Amino acid sequence: MQLLRSNKIMFTLFFLCLLSKSILGQITNHTFPRIAIWQWGGAVPDWYAKFDFAMTRIADKSFVEEVRQKNSDIIWLPTQDFNTAYDFIPNFPDEWYLVDSKGSRVGIHYAPDAYYADLSDLGVKVNGQRLIDFYSEYLAQLVSDAGADGIASDGLFYRGHLNYNMWGDVDLDRNGVNDLAEHGKSWVIDHWAQGVDILLGNLRSLLGNNKIIMINSGSSDTPGEKIVNGFVHEYGGNVDDWNWERSYWTRKSNAVKQPPIFLQQSNPDTRASGVVYPTKNDLRFMRFSLVKAMLLGRYYSFEHVDRKSPDHMWNNYFDEFDLDIGYPTGSMQEVNSGVWARFFDGGAAIANFSGSDKFVSDQDLRSLSGYNGPYHRFLGGQDMALNGTNAMNNGQQFNSVNLSSYSYTGYNDASYITGDGVILVKTLQTVVSNIIIDNVESGTSPVSEPARLIGSFTQADCRAGADYYKLRCDTYTSGAGSFAVATDGGGEAIFTPIIGVTAKYEVYEWHGTMPGTQASNVSYIINHAGGSTTKTVNQQINAGQWNSLGTYTFNKGTSGNVTISSNGADGPVMADAIKFVFGEGNSGGDFTDTTPPATPQNIRVGN
Repeated sequence: MQLLRSNKIMFTLFFLCLLSKSILGQITNHTFPRIAIWQWGGAVPDWYAKFDFAMTRIADKSFVEEVRQKNSDIIWLPTQDFNTAYDFIPNFPDEWYLVDSKGSRVGIHYAPDAYYADLSDLGVKVNGQRLIDFYSEYLAQLVSDAGADGIASDGLFYRGHLNYNMWGDVDLDRNGVNDLAEHGKSWVIDHWAQGVDILLGNLRSLLGNNKIIMINSGSSDTPGEKIVNGFVHEYGGNVDDWNWERSYWTRKSNAVKQPPIFLQQSNPDTRASGVVYPTKNDLRFMRFSLVKAMLLGRYYSFEHVDRKSPDHMWNNYFDEFDLDIGYPTGSMQEVNSGVWARFFDGGAAIANFSGSDKFVSDQDLRSLSGYNGPYHRFLGGQDMALNGTNAMNNGQQFNSVNLSSYSYTGYNDASYITGDGVILVKTLQTVVSNIIIDNVESGTSPVSEPARLIGSFTQADCRAGADYYKLRCDTYTSGAGSFAVATDGGGEAIFTPIIGVTAKYEVYEWHGTMPGTQASNVSYIINHAGGSTTKTVNQQINAGQWNSLGTYTFNKGTSGNVTISSNGADGPVMADAIKFVFGEGNSGGDFTDTTPPATPQNIRVGN
């Protein structure tokens, strides 16, 4: 999403704002990498606050304010599928559904029992308004009520999409005749697109210029191009798309309403028959797609898809997300055939899109404009834990790297080719993102595994408690709950992190509430490099938050853990979540990009 040097004069004023904390006085201008969460809902505020940007169905102002108390710079966009407005508008009139020549609702092929709303300019008026007139007012009010930074659509079909995915029977003019036979396909597309244009134009007018509008059309189609701030790009892990993406989306980022806010959501999307692939541990794919987002100036989200879970249930968080390498100092450049790099204030980002293994050296980088090395690979806890001496993030000065290419089986069981990437830093640093071990997979950090339950501990129904730690009630995917409970002695819940960097870590526990009286004397046994320490936790108080159990040294590997025991407890015991916060080499804090950048000394073209 770079801005070309030919646009320097046009965007000088814009980038004067861009290098300050906020754009247009409201929208935070985050440093890179820019990290997003695209998750419908279900997580605790603490989780959302880790990200720079949130695209979610949560529009509850009290919830948003709680997140902002933890991260005041987060960009919050409630999202709805504009194609199915009836999902969100109470008492949705029958007249506002899209219908066919028989007067029946037009169904959505990929969502059983779902129907299209009529977003055309020919929509029937109810109380003097077409749906597109009412909906713009409704969405603007939703943004205001939520205290949000704007609105995002998770679905808004436009010309390109309908050209390839036209309904078989549709009756926009409501005369009982299929419009495709009566008027033709182009006529239907024109009236639908004109309705979308009216909707987005009215929405922009109501929201003003300081609010964000982001569109996901489900394709490369770009409705409201000069009205909205940006678009969503889902998946995007195929190197064959790179040349087209680089030219197409760069043009789009210059065409949209400034500032451009684009979101890239990625995952390996492995769908090979019978394969259960731990996508959260595919650090190579994450690096590749993250660097791609940085080259294009996008926000980035990595979605968890183990067991082919439904879209946008939960996201994963990686060490790279805690990096801060500042702002771009120029546009992306081609290092050699198919390998691209971009320099930032505090480092560089390189990715291989060639479709074959590529060797990149420091000397290659020195040949590029803007080189400000030497650079280092940061020392990353996750990569070291998973790959050891083969880790990309090994803490060494950068001399050279082999960026591999490989294939995977994805959507429609097709074969895709992807690459690798690396983020380099100017200052050698160790980055270990918080290691969270939950009782279920959804809340457990990459590399590590969920807690092991022994004896009387069993998974509880999500609806049986409150204030517990969760990214999503896990009944959505595996039938398990989001906390475990033991009602008698003899139970142990063992929370074992896989440590990549030997260091001191502060240990926290999180417990929620259950019906009845919980135990007031729960034993938490911390097994660490110096031995074993037992802490007693009163689970009747301090629920729904991280509570410190002290700071201890943990050796690399799996020798350390925290065991919650129900032995001797005076009531039911909850085993929920444990967090290990790295205490040497970084802040160890939960949140990133909350410190305003220094006052800009000059103006740079590039975002």
